[in-house]
Amino acid sequence: MSAFQITLEGARTAYAPGETIAGEVAWSAPDPPGPLALRLFWYTQGKGTRDVGLAWEEPIEAAACSGRQRFRVKAPDHPPSVSGTLVSICWALEAVGSGDVARVDLVIGPGRRELVLGSA
Repeated sequence: MSAFQITLEGARTAYAPGETIAGEVAWSAPDPPGPLALRLFWYTQGKGTRDVGLAWEEPIEAAACSGRQRFRVKAPDHPPSVSGTLVSICWALEAVGSGDVARVDLVIGPGRRELVLGSA
């Protein structure tokens, strides 16, 4: 189990470009985890080389064994979440630090939906 937890306002995981992604990152560990990073990024999944792009990052100083910090970030305009036969573009929000990771998968696209290639 991760020492970090990401909670999104309204338990939402789908956003339109420009909407605010807001929530809280919390941590609880036997020792202070030290510096953390909260990252919003996209990545490709499927055939071929995996690509990754960092859209936003916020450092968090976790000097105590437990704590929490609120965050707000605007959902980027591009690339949208895409589901294709050969490749997909996915979004995630991740808290990383001291060898531990917590992650929440997101959809960012028009109408809060992923684009599905090959569909009408």
